[in-house]
Order: sequence, then C-alpha cells, then structure tokens
Amino acid sequence: MSYTDGLTGASEVSCGGTAVAVTNAGTTGQVLYKTGAATAAFNDIFAASATTLTTTNATPANIDSFTPAANCVGNVEWLVVGRNTATGSAYSSRLTCGYKCIAGVPTVVGQSETRNAREDGAPTDALAIVSGGTIALQITGKLATTINWQAVRCGKIEVT
Repeated sequence: MSYTDGLTGASEVSCGGTAVAVTNAGTTGQVLYKTGAATAAFNDIFAASATTLTTTNATPANIDSFTPAANCVGNVEWLVVGRNTATGSAYSSRLTCGYKCIAGVPTVVGQSETRNAREDGAPTDALAIVSGGTIALQITGKLATTINWQAVRCGKIEVT
C-alpha cells in the first residue's frame, strides 16, 4: 500500500509492515529511509544524471566519483556504456563495488564487473578505484580509437 502526501509530495510505501518514506527534502537523487517513527538517513538510490566522457587512447580516466561518508561501509553500482564513433561497436557493463571509509581513508574491498557487450574486442575496462579521498569509476578506452562513454551511478548504500 502506498500514498502520496498532497501537501509535501512525499510518498510512503509499506513493505512487510515496514514503512519506507520517499521525500524530496534531501539532495536530488536521494531517498530518506524511515522505519516506524525512527528515521535512518538520506542515501543515494539513483543517479540524478548520467556522466559522460570521451576517450581517444588507452589511458585510464575517471568518469564519476563520490566521497564516502566517514567511518562507513558501503556498496555502489554503476551502469556503463560506450560507443566506438568510427565503427558503432558497443561496450556495455555493470560494475558493483564494495568499499569502506575508515578515518577518512576510502578503500575498495571488492568489485565485480559483468560485461554485456564488447563488440570490437577492445581492451576496454571499467574499474572502481580510490582517487584522492573518493571512490571513482575509471574507464580505459582503446588506443587510437574515439569512444563516447556514459555512466550512471544507479545505486549507493552506506552504513555508519
């Protein structure tokens, strides 16, 4: 069962007796979790917009990044697509990354990439890395090839 508050625009959905509030009071692309009378926290649930990047060589480049909460563990998921501008060949993958941030120092603790398409056999890659104080999605293109990339951070959850 769900309802939308006509005054605030907030929605609430009951899942097995647990109420989950959805509100627009936070940062764009965030959802406020509420169980019963207690409120947990704002968490990123979907990306507010996609990020884009063009590569012309095999030098790794960051297409997206975020700063994890202090003293947390979390999980993030990205969808990545790329198109070779000369041939139209496709690259498509889903990357999931587990991470932690202790005393302000982020660490990737595990990741899994599911490649859905890599048509031209290019040694392209998507990888979660630590970059400064952030967790970043790094793309590696193909030597002497122009590839247009788009990435969507489609889910991120953290617990402190």
